[in-house]
Formats: sequence, structure tokens, C-alpha cells
Amino acid sequence: MKIEQAGFLQSLEHENSLPEHSLTALRWIKPPLCCTKDQQKAFAILHIADAQTANDILKEGICIDKQRIAVRKDKREPIHCARCQRFGHIARNCSAARDACGTCGNQHRTADCTASYRSEYCLNCKSQHHMSWSRECPEFKRQCTLLDDKFPENRMPYFPTEEAWTQVTQLPKPPPSPPSHPNQPSQHRQTPPARSTAPTKQSKITFPSQPRPYHQPRPLPPHLPSMPPNPPPLPPPTLSSPSTSAMSTSPPSSPMAPLPPTPLSPSASPPAVTQPSSSSSSTTSTSSPPPPP
Repeated sequence: MKIEQAGFLQSLEHENSLPEHSLTALRWIKPPLCCTKDQQKAFAILHIADAQTANDILKEGICIDKQRIAVRKDKREPIHCARCQRFGHIARNCSAARDACGTCGNQHRTADCTASYRSEYCLNCKSQHHMSWSRECPEFKRQCTLLDDKFPENRMPYFPTEEAWTQVTQLPKPPPSPPSHPNQPSQHRQTPPARSTAPTKQSKITFPSQPRPYHQPRPLPPHLPSMPPNPPPLPPPTLSSPSTSAMSTSPPSSPMAPLPPTPLSPSASPPAVTQPSSSSSSTTSTSSPPPPP
């Protein structure tokens, strides 16, 4: 819902639990038609019927569409002429012959200025660092100080009532916020003492004359024989060549043709039978049958 629509003030009172008819009017300071396309925030003036409700809103803020908005008191400010850019009168009562731009200082209306944002000039301070309508202008701040001296209630953040907290001239400072994490140290902790710059006494380090063994042997159980930590190496194995062999392992020097089989006669003796020997050598023994009777 927009603030221009009927019933907006009643819905605002219901959302903030305010008394009926406590909000009398609400309007934008700058007309919506003059806002830029990418503008997301603007200022509005809210008129309140009584000072007590106004102070509660100044203290707690106000919610609009479930969003809390910060509120400050509308103070009296110096009157600024939109024609000549001077203080103390309005354009209706201005006696200047021509208009003066509040942005670049040239002789045209401020709304018709086409200069870039770098072309700044203040007609009151004769400065090129800000515009004539800037709130950071030193002349504007000086005029505000003169107006506060003339109206002391202008310095008060609340509307003064019988309560003492509404008669202060400045808001009290908020207490320091606690750390966000319980293990996080506080910002007001004591500063640790500075380290001493005096030279410290160095201790003398002695090294043993003989290096220590890399590891100590683990004690063995009583039933196991103990072995020296470094047993002597075993001798390399030796190969013994046999004196005789039944068959030569070297290949023949020249191929030989197979011999034809020899016919056996009935009176010939049977062939010899080869049996393995029980000795450790690799020779074979041949036995002949006994002669016939």
C-alpha cells in the first residue's frame, strides 16, 4: 500500500499499536515524480497529534510493512532561496534579477541544469568542492548553529514534556555491545605488559663425546637364547662340481645320424638294467646275469 492511498494511516496505527487518530498526515519530502528510476529510499514527514506518542515513535521507531524505520525529529532549518541560493528568504520574496543554479552556479534554474556532477560550485562559499544546496556546506552549518541558539528546543532530540528523559539536549551513548561469540575476548580487556628488551641469559648446552646407539635391544624372555645385536654375516655359498657324470650336459659338437637297430640273436645276453645307486654320486652301476648252467 502506498502512503498516498486512503486508509494508510489507519493501517499504520494498527500495525504499531498506536491510539486511533494519533497520526494526522504523511507526505513525501520530495515528490515521487522527481525521483530517479534507480532510487530505492526517500524521506517523508509524519505529523503526530500529541508529543507523548511522538516521543515513543522517536525512541522505538515505526514499522511499515513489517520493516522498522528509523525516525528523527524534524528540526527547524535555515530558509534557503531557490532563486538566488542565499539564506534568509524564499524565492517569492527574492529581489534577484536572474536565477542562479544551485549545482553549477550558472544563470539558469537548478532544475534545468545539464552540467555533469563534477561541475560543482557553491555561491555562498565560492567553493568548487560542493553545491549550494549541500548539507555539508560550511555556511549552511553556520546558519543552523545560529538557529539553534535562537531556539534551544531545536537541539533536543525529543519533544520536551514533564518527563526528564525528554528534556535532554543530546541522546545518551549506547552501552558497548557484548561479543557475538562467548569465546571471543572482550574489547575492553587489559593490555598485556610489554616484553623486556634486556638480553636474556643463555644456558650452556653440552654434547656427549660418543654418539648414542640408535636403539636399544629389547630384552628377550628367559626361554629364548639371546643373540648379539649385530650378528656376523654368513659366508657366501660355494658350488662344488662333480668329478664324474653319467651324461654330458654340453651339446654335441656336430650332429650325428642315428644308428640302425642291431638285431639280437637268441643266444645273446639280455640288456643290462640300470638301477639308481644309493651313493651320493651321480654314477650308475650295471649288473650282468649269472652264466647259464
